[in-house]
Amino acid sequence: PATLEDVKRWTQDGANFGLLAGRFPAVDIDCTDPHLSAELVALAHRMLGAAPVRVGQAPKALLPYRLEGAPVSRMALLIYPEGKGPTKPVHLLEVLGAGRQYLINGTHPTGTPYLWSEPLPAPGQLSPLSREAVDAFFKEATFLLEVLPGCEVERIGDGAVREAQDAPAQDGLVAPTFALLE
Repeated sequence: PATLEDVKRWTQDGANFGLLAGRFPAVDIDCTDPHLSAELVALAHRMLGAAPVRVGQAPKALLPYRLEGAPVSRMALLIYPEGKGPTKPVHLLEVLGAGRQYLINGTHPTGTPYLWSEPLPAPGQLSPLSREAVDAFFKEATFLLEVLPGCEVERIGDGAVREAQDAPAQDGLVAPTFALLE
């Protein structure tokens, strides 16, 4: 477990800080079209509830929520604005859940700091998110996107958390001490 001294040192070193998405899933809008990104943020707020918006490389955005119900794994919509094709730009709308993480503080690889539309609330104050709510959100987003001329949408994942098969034993992958890890 990290100590307060660890966090102070990491902060001084310029480290980024992330959050595991298992209990705090997030809607990740990887869309470079400012109008479409704004529409997807508005749709998420309308259908999933209020959430602060994190931006690192605008107009891309991330909205954190609090898990309600069964765990959720990754669910995504691949967005092809001009139809599917090898050279066409692709936007991504996904829900990060179990087994994923996202940054909540630090610097984006472009060098810009991650900024929030408002301070992050206490965990219990985040709007709840369920797999059923995400399904409804994705259906509405697909409808919204597919009315755009030439736009095609492909869904990936159903949000069900599955047991890993033939995964290596994890106990042997943990360093016995922090000093040994360093």
